[in-house]
Parts: sequence; C-alpha cells; structure tokens
Amino acid sequence: PDTGRTVKLARLQAKRANTKHPMLTFDECVAIVLYTVEEIPRSESLYFRMNAALRDKQREQIRPWRDYIWLLLHALHKLPVASARTVFRGCKNSPSDLMPDLSVGFEFIWSNFSSTATTQDVMTTFVGKTGPRTLMTIELTEPVA
Repeated sequence: PDTGRTVKLARLQAKRANTKHPMLTFDECVAIVLYTVEEIPRSESLYFRMNAALRDKQREQIRPWRDYIWLLLHALHKLPVASARTVFRGCKNSPSDLMPDLSVGFEFIWSNFSSTATTQDVMTTFVGKTGPRTLMTIELTEPVA
C-alpha cells in the first residue's frame, strides 16, 4: 500500500474516531482505521495482506504483523461489546469450495479478521444474487465479534 498517503488519511480519520471513543489511545484508533481502508486494487489493502498472512500455512508469514495485530486486538477489545449474538458473513464461493464439511452446527476456527453484518440484507448485497456464493449465519459464543 501507499503507506504515506494511507497513514496520513488514517490519522485524520482516527482523530475524529478518538473523540467518539475516548477509551482508545490515538494509536489504537489509527490501527482500527488502517484496517478498514480499502486500497485500489483491493489486494494492496492492509487487511487483505494481513489476512493472507494469517491464512498462510507458513506461520512465519505472520511475524511481521504481530505488533500490529496485538495493537488492533487490544483496541477492538476496548470497544463496547456487540449487542447482536447472530452475525452474517458472505463470500462469492460455493460451500463446496470453502471446506469439505460445511454443515449446520459445524465448528471451526476462523484464523483471520473478517467483517460481518448484523443483518442478512447487508451481507446479501455484498455477495450479490448471481453466481456461486455462500451466506453464513454465525452464532457468537462471546460478546465480541
């Protein structure tokens, strides 16, 4: 990513976010904002690269991200807990492309950060209405998503 421009914009956004969430440090606000920045192409986005490292079977790929992940997790844990216990996640893949046993009640570990929606309509808009796609209904076992 173009870190100079992106970080500068994230710092401006973080100043506004920090007034709404004073329990966060400025650096924690910047970490959250940076995660949400969508670069063009998307593959240049911080979240895209970090999540690729988190999904990589070569675990040493995570090492460059560990300090940022620590800061991001600490920031997210300071935010108010989610009131929704059910969230939705969608992707533009068929269920068979995702994993061999994707059935109701199946439990697995999600090893990367992912956005979710609290309404099915929002996620349906994200995945579209044509082509292969999967919409997952996720029951949260903890009050943080």
